[in-house]
Amino acid sequence: MKEKRALHIINRLNTGGVERWLLGIAEGLQDSSTQIDVLVHTEEPSELDELFTNTGSQIVKCQYARNPFSYAFRLYRVLKRNQPYDIVHSHVDHFSGLVLMVAFFAGVRLRICHSHSNRESIEPKKGVRAWYLLVMKWFIRIFANRYVAVSKEAQRSLYGNVVPEDRLEILYCGIQHLNNIKINKNLRAELGLSDSTLVVGHVGRLSEPKNHTFLLKIFATLITKVYATLVLVGDGELREEIESEIVELKISDRVKILGMRSDAVDIMASAFDVMLFPSLYEGLPLTVVEAQVAGVPILVADNITKEAGFDSQYVQYASLLDSTDVWSNKLLEMKKYSDISILQQKFKETDFYMPNHIKKLEQLYK
Repeated sequence: MKEKRALHIINRLNTGGVERWLLGIAEGLQDSSTQIDVLVHTEEPSELDELFTNTGSQIVKCQYARNPFSYAFRLYRVLKRNQPYDIVHSHVDHFSGLVLMVAFFAGVRLRICHSHSNRESIEPKKGVRAWYLLVMKWFIRIFANRYVAVSKEAQRSLYGNVVPEDRLEILYCGIQHLNNIKINKNLRAELGLSDSTLVVGHVGRLSEPKNHTFLLKIFATLITKVYATLVLVGDGELREEIESEIVELKISDRVKILGMRSDAVDIMASAFDVMLFPSLYEGLPLTVVEAQVAGVPILVADNITKEAGFDSQYVQYASLLDSTDVWSNKLLEMKKYSDISILQQKFKETDFYMPNHIKKLEQLYK
């Protein structure tokens, strides 16, 4: 048995940004003295289960329950049955308050709350939901003993006005899969993309935060000015709605939805000329980091944290209040660069580079 055991709490192991980061952690710590296990809130299999178990991680199941007392009892029983865990590292936003309270009573010594998202703009300021958020923030203050966030915005969203600033820490997410980007010069042809078309890309879950409705409107404006194709990489609960919007905007012949792809960064580097990222909110958008390392300029909503941008040549910003005309004109001004070696070297000097990140995480676990 390894010297230290850490249990990460997450809803399920689908191919989202947090899940990919966690997989990189499990891979990076395989040969360390720390065992990384994952607790999921579902009995159903998830997309990344096999990849996690291949690293030696155990996947612990604890079905989510709307009744907080029922959930707390299940989690306490799971922690006791699988003890001893030295660390519980929770990634479930405000719900971490309940998770870490149970971990406290189960005798877990290091209880880490990790904020990955900035939801300030969409969370209610009054009513039952607002009271729930405030109570959970205080639970986090009381029962966590380390308070981590992926950005200043994510920090403020989960801990603001409750946890003192001097107890907060920023821990940028390391990105393991950027160490080996494969460029396929034939990919555009394989996807049916002509050399003459401007390929506009987006990588992200087909869900509300990614703001696909506005993205599609920007693209509809863009193709009145230039011959272009939009390639969407990702899947999600809004796919049918997004497909309907594509039909309504009469741009079906100019849009390709590739679905969930494990080679998303390779697709960026091989096929995209520019990228659009008009999200409503993010914690730390790893797609912005990936775009820079892949050498693809990306236009990002200016309400999103600037901490993901390490090269100003490749990351530009526009307001969600700007017109689609402004967004499309900015896209046309952005240029792709052919030599990505300099960008990759810059990446290795940041905390997004997984070996650097692993060192910081190991320090946190001490």
